[in-house]
Amino acid sequence: GGGLTYKELADCVLSHGLPRLADPSWKEWARLSVYALAFALSARVASIRHGVRRHRMWALLAVLVLLLGIERLFDSEAALTAVGRCVAHRNDWYAQRRHFQLDVLIALAALGVAGFLAVAIALGEALRQSGAAFLGLCILVTFVLMRMVSYHNFDAVIASRAFGISANLVFESAGLVMICANAIWLIRRHRRPRTDAG
Repeated sequence: GGGLTYKELADCVLSHGLPRLADPSWKEWARLSVYALAFALSARVASIRHGVRRHRMWALLAVLVLLLGIERLFDSEAALTAVGRCVAHRNDWYAQRRHFQLDVLIALAALGVAGFLAVAIALGEALRQSGAAFLGLCILVTFVLMRMVSYHNFDAVIASRAFGISANLVFESAGLVMICANAIWLIRRHRRPRTDAG
């Protein structure tokens, strides 16, 4: 028994070949490019003068998207999953991990809903203009965290494919597309009066 020391935990994670850079395939780099685009557009919206509340919200959104992109680049998601496996093995509850993983998935889904409701309340009137982006962020963060839990049935669902496209890509891209679309709409809306004036 006993807990893992930091060295033992690091050795266990390293034994899984982690941390590592993401798969260098064109699909993975295309996905990282969408993260970069979502970050750039969010940062652009944050730079527009439209009230302190919305500025802070979009600045926070930009930071979170950047962190998620970095996490994707270095595949730290797999490293955190490996940490969970190492701890489970060491403490002799790896065989019972399914119950724990299911409980965590349910908790994360509930937190995702609660997170969006909290953001909706914080945004107030700005929700009408930025709600799609923050719903997209909640979907993205919740999905990434649920994927990190590595519950077998959930992994099977996101690994399924239709027309050559994985459900994993659809779920992850949905949140990013909502962020990008909302940001582009706000940027165009901001520019429109200047164009009309000219």
